[in-house]
Amino acid sequence: CLSGAARTLAEPLVYRTIKSHLIEAFGGRSTVFAVLKLADARGDESLGPPARTHLDRSAESLRAALDHLGVTPAHAVLVHNGTGTLTQRTPACLDGLLYGARADAKRRTAARDAPEQVLSLLGQLEGRRACGDLISAEEVAVRHLFAWVLLVRPDVAWPQPVAPFCTYEPRPLRKRDWAFIMPRTHATFLTEGLHELMAGCGAPFNPSRPVEEWVYEQLRPRNWTDGRFKLSGLVVRP
Repeated sequence: CLSGAARTLAEPLVYRTIKSHLIEAFGGRSTVFAVLKLADARGDESLGPPARTHLDRSAESLRAALDHLGVTPAHAVLVHNGTGTLTQRTPACLDGLLYGARADAKRRTAARDAPEQVLSLLGQLEGRRACGDLISAEEVAVRHLFAWVLLVRPDVAWPQPVAPFCTYEPRPLRKRDWAFIMPRTHATFLTEGLHELMAGCGAPFNPSRPVEEWVYEQLRPRNWTDGRFKLSGLVVRP
């Protein structure tokens, strides 16, 4: 499942290597899903002013990529809003981080006013949750459970093929927070568990630290393997 801001997915380098060096190289019978944000006004503060602007992507501009990857309309969720979140609702425990002393129920829906770090994490978690929903719905429809789940950013190209699935140990593997390869039994925590932790205020979030650190902290006790030397995926910037 591709989850995140579409950004450079329409580039042939990105979508062709996702198919050839990730999906086909991993092997097995696969179903490809996508939860894509077509606009994301937040940018990336860490990369300086040039990265503050991301061009909006239309659904039509992504058609070649989605067709090449075999993503059907039933297996795709395309979201267009400026904040990059799906629901634009935030947990009550983040009110102080988002709005300070002026927080109230009405302002909680105004996610466009929230700091980029908080919105980035919320958007990622909601996108992964939507991926989990698509995966579960497909399993119900076909009456069969997937054996493995690959959850990746849609702006990551794959210079080298990944190893075939039969060579992996039955434990989850990640490269930063760009790509996750895991047995199906580990996917529910990544797609649903992390979202529920944040929505239910079950784990503290420090907005002064990179958002991926919060994800790493939750995954660390669950024996995730750092796959930076096994997975070739690289983010392709606009």
